[in-house]
Parts: sequence; structure tokens; C-alpha cells
Amino acid sequence: KKEFSKLKNVNFSYSIQESIKGSHLVIIHTDWNDFKSINFKKISTSKNLKIYDMRNIFSPKKIKAQGFKYFGIGR
Repeated sequence: KKEFSKLKNVNFSYSIQESIKGSHLVIIHTDWNDFKSINFKKISTSKNLKIYDMRNIFSPKKIKAQGFKYFGIGR
């Protein structure tokens, strides 16, 4: 999108999966079902992926068991 072209290190994507690929940080700020069903292990190849879950839609145990750094905000 044109609005993002002026921002450094920011990319726009129409797909959740495409936006996660190659990312080092994911911030979830919605509890929409599309986000609840993300399979990070299947999508991300990053060994250092950090997930900040502002809505606490994921189980910390399950996400951490997949090897990701998970932060549930407000738990």
C-alpha cells in the first residue's frame, strides 16, 4: 500500500500468513477468529520469533512449547 511506502522496515500484506513469514515480532491486538487459528510453527521459520498477545487468545504453554517467546499482556 502507498501509505506504508514512506515508513522504513514496514511492509503491508493482505494475508496473515504472508505477514508472519520472515517476521521476528508479531503483535496480536485483536481476538478475531482468523488470528486465533494461526499455526506459528507451520508459518514461521524464525528461531527468534517473539509473540506479544495483547488479547490473550493463545495458551502460553502451547506457544512456548513450539519454541517461540510468548508474552501474554495483562495475565
